[in-house]
Amino acid sequence: MIKGICFDLDGVYFTKAGVSWFVQKLTEECGDKQKVIDAVIYGPDISAYRKGELTEEAFWETVNQRLGIKHSVSEYADMLVSHYEIDENIHKILLKTKRLGYMPLICSNNYQTRVNALQKKFHFLDNFAAAVFSYEVGAMKPDIKIFQALIDKSGLKPKEIVYADDMEIALSGARALGINAALFTTFENYCQYLISLGVPL
Repeated sequence: MIKGICFDLDGVYFTKAGVSWFVQKLTEECGDKQKVIDAVIYGPDISAYRKGELTEEAFWETVNQRLGIKHSVSEYADMLVSHYEIDENIHKILLKTKRLGYMPLICSNNYQTRVNALQKKFHFLDNFAAAVFSYEVGAMKPDIKIFQALIDKSGLKPKEIVYADDMEIALSGARALGINAALFTTFENYCQYLISLGVPL
């Protein structure tokens, strides 16, 4: 029986508009989109920051150096969330299932600057019973360590949790521990998946 419904943030609870705009903004400033992607999306420095291995100040100074631009941490924080939007359909699912007694959860590779800025803007963490972030546990999805932290923090059994992510690669660690995990493609498919697990929508 499902007791906890776990959401990824970017691409599930939040739309992808915020990340896309941030990449475009930095690309306009430095003139090289691949440099931006390497610096703030997939490169070794952002991976280290996501795992809590770099301080906030050290990471953004590295971004400044790599891109040849100059912004403060607070300026980056403002840019990061300026075009973020909550997916209203997903938010309605969260509120409805929460009213029905399901535990709303987060498991995310998001990093400190963005999480803090999103909380300041949306107070989104107030809607969740528990949240696990890669920078807090020192491991990123699909590492089973982050999903074990989710199990421990929620107090639920793996089979009692359903998790959705828009990245297929992120799901393997959840599945290895017995968590119900599905690729988020469309809202309609997500609803059907929840219904198939007995969640009344």
